[in-house]
Amino acid sequence: MRTLARPPFVLRAVAGLLLAVACGCSSAGSGDKAGPPRSIAVSLIGYGPAPFELVSASRTSPVELYSEERPSASTKVQVDEVMEALIEHLDELGFDGYARPGTAPQDGGQAFAKAIQVEEEGRQAWWPLQPTAGKAELKSFNTAVRDFLQLYNQTQGWQSVDNTLGGEYFDRQKKGKGGD
Repeated sequence: MRTLARPPFVLRAVAGLLLAVACGCSSAGSGDKAGPPRSIAVSLIGYGPAPFELVSASRTSPVELYSEERPSASTKVQVDEVMEALIEHLDELGFDGYARPGTAPQDGGQAFAKAIQVEEEGRQAWWPLQPTAGKAELKSFNTAVRDFLQLYNQTQGWQSVDNTLGGEYFDRQKKGKGGD
């Protein structure tokens, strides 16, 4: 007997968003169970110079975020329903069981190299990938990272970045890659 695989997280998140929009249009104010939008931020730490971060639109206005000049473009704003689906997905992968309360230390040192951090309605927790992680935790963590990055890469962001080098920045990039 053949069983169907569960659809990838990103497809479920998009389907959930479409369903939420459809239900919201047809039955606004008819006793929704979802409740008010939640302030959510999910960060992937240790995969670059700055954490990759997705935040809910209820937490950060996209207009405000993208119009202010920042040193990095690593934060992106996603709609509330998709961020809520991401939190559900992390819970399915065991986030609460592996996570520690609070925020990840700025320098993980030898304790951990990578982590997933969640801030939701004042609650903060982080899931470090430790060298002692077992197979199940490693598989869950890697799935969470993969799915977060898929969603992050599909989320548009138009960040204004502080670049004092101007066009020279791109010239330097070319030289570094071209070996000139």
